[in-house]
Amino acid sequence: MSLARTSWLWALLLVLSACTSDSPPSTPDSGTPGQRGQVAGQALLQGAASHEGILLTLQGTEHRASTNAEGRFTLEAVPEGTHTLVAQKPGYRDATQRVQVLAGETATATLQLTAELGELQGLVISENAAPVPGARVTLLETGTTRTTDEQGSVHLGAIALGTYTVVAEKEGHVRAQETVRVTNVEFSRVTLTLQRERGSLSGTALLEGATAHDGTSLTLLENGATTTANAQGHFTFTSVPTGTYTVQARRALYADARQSVEVRANTPSQVNLTLNRLQAPELIVPALAVQRGHLRLTGAHFGTEQGSHGITLGGVEVDEYLAWSDAEVVVRVPESLAPGVHELVMTSGVSWRPDVTASVRVLRQQTLSYSANWGMGVLPDNTLTVWGSAHASNGITPVPSALSDVVSVAAGMSFAVALQADGSVIKWGGPEPIPVPDGLSDVVAISASGTRALALKRDGSVVTLAAGSAEETPVPEGLRGVVAISAGPFHGMALKADGTVAVWGQDVFDLQGVPAGLQDAVAIANTSNSALALRADGSAAVWGYGAAYYDLASTPDLSDVVEVAGGEHHYMALRSSGSVLAWGNSAFGQTTLPSGLTDVAAVAGQAFNKSLALRWNGTLANWGDATPANLPPPGLVLRVPAR
Repeated sequence: MSLARTSWLWALLLVLSACTSDSPPSTPDSGTPGQRGQVAGQALLQGAASHEGILLTLQGTEHRASTNAEGRFTLEAVPEGTHTLVAQKPGYRDATQRVQVLAGETATATLQLTAELGELQGLVISENAAPVPGARVTLLETGTTRTTDEQGSVHLGAIALGTYTVVAEKEGHVRAQETVRVTNVEFSRVTLTLQRERGSLSGTALLEGATAHDGTSLTLLENGATTTANAQGHFTFTSVPTGTYTVQARRALYADARQSVEVRANTPSQVNLTLNRLQAPELIVPALAVQRGHLRLTGAHFGTEQGSHGITLGGVEVDEYLAWSDAEVVVRVPESLAPGVHELVMTSGVSWRPDVTASVRVLRQQTLSYSANWGMGVLPDNTLTVWGSAHASNGITPVPSALSDVVSVAAGMSFAVALQADGSVIKWGGPEPIPVPDGLSDVVAISASGTRALALKRDGSVVTLAAGSAEETPVPEGLRGVVAISAGPFHGMALKADGTVAVWGQDVFDLQGVPAGLQDAVAIANTSNSALALRADGSAAVWGYGAAYYDLASTPDLSDVVEVAGGEHHYMALRSSGSVLAWGNSAFGQTTLPSGLTDVAAVAGQAFNKSLALRWNGTLANWGDATPANLPPPGLVLRVPAR
């Protein structure tokens, strides 16, 4: 047989052999058949039942083959020599083996591919996102089971890459299942939410002495679920997670009722409550309040909600309730309420609960204040405005952004004080700012002059906010029952509810010598060197150095006067009719009233060589020193407090 015919037959045999192999034939390289052999063997996947689909290649050649289910393969027509055999499959690490191929022979190889691993972390939470400890977590594909720790976490170990089904179980909960893809990132994570098994809860909530029981609010305190009882007092909670609950029944004018109950899966639970009528309310009212300010009432048996309760003050119905609890109620004093002592009445709206009454003195808010050359006022929207020679250099401007709901203002020489409706005080400005005392609250009135500022609290006590000298006499210890304050440059004054007057501070102008027998005062004011007390009969007592020097003791007829104010060396008095009286030093015309000034709502004290008045329409009248830089802007409108 010729050589050409022999070569042709050998090639045909190789092709027939490849066609009968258990794996796809490899791709041959160029070369003569006499220089070739084959590689056969098995490639196995770690932990796998089937080994099909592993790719075998001879490195640096085009020879390739794939394994069958048993992992067997054959590479045909491999050139003689030493080769590197590589086995590859996604999710497994490559396996390699060196093989020696001889012409006409079969080289065998066995390769083991180990799986690439990923770390799987689990988290089991409840329906309210709280961690669930002690839950069993199972990886279905491997049968691995772990238990969650106190943080609800579980580590499911290193596992082969792929998709898995994770199950979480715990007694009393509904089985949860999630699918997760494990990759070769640092950690793969899965979160499972366990819903508790459900039950139902029903019962009755009955009102003592009532025939209709509807409107009672029922709450499960542990999860916040709510429902309402019907006219027969019946109520039901459906689809309640299993567990132990406290059922709270609440209704205005009745004491809360509570009872513990256990809810079991698929089992109705029952609870019955009775709400007893509240006792008669116990009411404690502060001595003082201020128009538009917060009025805090304390005591007991108010009820946990307002319900049908109502409060009137001086016959005016309160329409703004800021807080209500069984022991405390906070309301806003109606802005239309005139100053004075008023009866407060709390009504319940039901016949079986008595009304409760008390009295409180309501002070007038001060919406206008003036110092030597600048002033400030409360606008109709309860914000603050400043005018005159008040510069940023002394810190008075700009007004602090924290100010809101301003009730009253007071102007010192180079500082400002504002009282907010909640009883807090903000002070700013001054070359050496003195902070407001820590914890100061419940303030109802403020007053300032020169370098001094005072605050009157709702209990009738007085606090110093700023003082002219560290050596001055402090507020007298035990001073109580105060209903009005007036700060002077060197002293402080207080009017007590019994009509007496107290003065303290530096006695440089003989101001501490309060006239004997002064026991019926109804208003006070001062200049820098004198003090004035208006008596109930319309007469006045004026004392101190300025009383004689500026003829301030020669008072006009002060009958029907409702307010007094002192300037630098002069006084003003406002009658209920809206007319104004002025006397004392008039070097700049500060006691010469403008023609037709009969509609005044308030007068401002401490103005240096000038006088200011707030009209009923909110505009300002001023006379005396007319230096433009110190005057309020034209057209300014302020809030007008009720008189």
